[in-house]
Amino acid sequence: MLKKLNFAHIALILALPIVLALINPNWLFNLSFNHDFIIMVDDYIYTGYQLALPQYVGWYPSDIWYFIERLPIILPVYALNQITSPLMAHIIFHIVMYLIAVFAVYGILNKLASPRVALIIALFFGQYPLIMRSLGWNYPDGLVMTCMALAVLWLTYASESRWRWLYVGGAGAASMAMVISHFFNIFYVPAIAFYVIWLDRLYRQPLRLIRTGIFAVLGAGVLYGALALVYYQLTGNILLRNALNTTTGFAQGLPYFLSYHFSGVPAYWHVFLLMVVVITIVFMIRRTRTLSADMRRVMVAVTILFISAYAVIIGWYLVGFLYSHVSFYHANIIMTAFLLLGMMIYKPMSDLSVMQYRVLVVMSFITPMAVFAGFTYLSPNWDIFYPILFIGVVLSVGIIIIYRRAMTIGLAVIGFVICASGLVGDSVLIKIYTPDRHHEQRVFEDAIAIAQTINERYPRLSIDDFRLWYDFDDPKVATFHAVASMYLWMNGRNIRLNQDPPPDSSFESDQIILLSSLHDKDTLLQMARDTTQNRGIITFIDELEVNNIRLVIVSIRLTLVTANYLVYHFSDLQRQYVLEESGWNGYEHVPQNTHPFRWTAEPTARLLLDVSRGQFDPTATYRVSVWVAAYLEEDVVNSLKLMLNGVPIDLIRVNNHYIGYVSGEHLIRPTLEVVFQTDRVSNPLALGIQDGRNLGVALGQLIIDVMLNHD
Repeated sequence: MLKKLNFAHIALILALPIVLALINPNWLFNLSFNHDFIIMVDDYIYTGYQLALPQYVGWYPSDIWYFIERLPIILPVYALNQITSPLMAHIIFHIVMYLIAVFAVYGILNKLASPRVALIIALFFGQYPLIMRSLGWNYPDGLVMTCMALAVLWLTYASESRWRWLYVGGAGAASMAMVISHFFNIFYVPAIAFYVIWLDRLYRQPLRLIRTGIFAVLGAGVLYGALALVYYQLTGNILLRNALNTTTGFAQGLPYFLSYHFSGVPAYWHVFLLMVVVITIVFMIRRTRTLSADMRRVMVAVTILFISAYAVIIGWYLVGFLYSHVSFYHANIIMTAFLLLGMMIYKPMSDLSVMQYRVLVVMSFITPMAVFAGFTYLSPNWDIFYPILFIGVVLSVGIIIIYRRAMTIGLAVIGFVICASGLVGDSVLIKIYTPDRHHEQRVFEDAIAIAQTINERYPRLSIDDFRLWYDFDDPKVATFHAVASMYLWMNGRNIRLNQDPPPDSSFESDQIILLSSLHDKDTLLQMARDTTQNRGIITFIDELEVNNIRLVIVSIRLTLVTANYLVYHFSDLQRQYVLEESGWNGYEHVPQNTHPFRWTAEPTARLLLDVSRGQFDPTATYRVSVWVAAYLEEDVVNSLKLMLNGVPIDLIRVNNHYIGYVSGEHLIRPTLEVVFQTDRVSNPLALGIQDGRNLGVALGQLIIDVMLNHD
């Protein structure tokens, strides 16, 4: 039977997120980029999907990455965005998620231990910095943890309820939501199963266990089916296929990625976890004999839940994956650790007098908040405070272990949680103590406003439609990084304006959006010219202003030749330089390759290019480089020959590049005739490839650059 909730307890928990947000609301928003050395883009990637989900369909890499599949973190906020402002939608979603998570922890311990323990631990849990961060930003770790807490809650109540099948089905659905939100969390499903099997002895009966498993699978299947249907209607693809493909493709380089980005991160959250282990070992040895058999079974079940969850990270660490240093992979484990800590203090909390308990509740509510406010407004020297906090953790745990008086243990637990919280509050990718209280909210609001302006202008948000250029020294660079993250960041979506010239592939968008909070239109256009080093023709299109940030929209088309340097990309962006052509298929571009290319359709493929702006030196020797993008038959590509203005070029093949040399005297005409010759073209159908065209060699780039000047 469900224990009645205490309205005072409910009021305190409801007040938690509001008071914490009033002290410092930075925890309630995404983490911007001006923190430390790690660039976190994922929270704003999900923000982009939440803002305009349908516009992320049908382009690379959105279609092949797992982000678009994580519907539990996307759909609720997208729906809220249709009826209220993005700021209100974000706040509503995260406050509700926060309350569900904290009430779930409260509900579990209310059932397993007592309302006293449930409230104390819920107050600690809701103020632990890693949990606050996970429930405040748009990365799915907080939602995943909430789903796991709900699954444990419903399974905890299932065994004694006549609605057992409904509870178990709900737990199955919550577990499926956990997996869909982040496929890594499939490894936590066994921890939930081990917990419920040990918690209820009846589950050790094969028939009951099978029935329970069926209900759980049905619940998971119903949720997957509903989301899969929505996903298929939206994308035409199967839900979780991207996650499986990405996991397979990314696994090989993941150990290096984790080590490179996170090996230097102090993983102080393990101090809390390991101290909970120490407390558990001592209490299980010392006090289990004084407990009833049922309570011992409950404690063992919660211990198994924690150990099974922690074993996931430990196991990956042992095989070379440094998830142990990634804070946002630990919300699930922290949640189970608080449950275990609650079970360990069950007996001391039961021994408190009413007055002692009330004092402890007030201190559990106020003291962590006071420390949160102190670290926010005082901006402490962490080199001094980290050793102090670590000593505080050790002393507090020592008191918890050694002393027997209930009030002393209760006060020591408060000291332990406060010191353990202080150790992680300023950690990389947690950062809840930022002194500028509204910094993250300003970045969020400005980024959203810019993204809404962009989304209204471009029906499709592909990298082929627009890219973002901005000065990384701009005071608003955190906002610009957030905007770039909303459009998936990678593959050259954002370019460093007024710095080193970007690669030629960076011009391959219909439009470029120049962002600045400092410069006017003319200055930005000049910065763009300086950035391109006059390799492109810049055409001004439009100018917009959003929250005192200027958006200058231009198109940049590659020039074929600059002075005595020629680059032809076989791209439609350089179509205006092609005077005549024959023997070619159309322009092509595949998602996995940012470079365009063209297939030769006949043994002889010819181009006549306008090079009238060239200033080739007739006394110099030029290197000729040809990049082969693809081919069907090795002997065909090996037969490739090249003539420039009727002069045969001796080519040497190096992997997929051909290199040769030509005298500048053959390049001084206003036109350049380029002729590629192979001994034949291929019939793809005869080779088992479903393509009816004639295909010779796919060429991706032709470069002519000066190598040697003669006296």
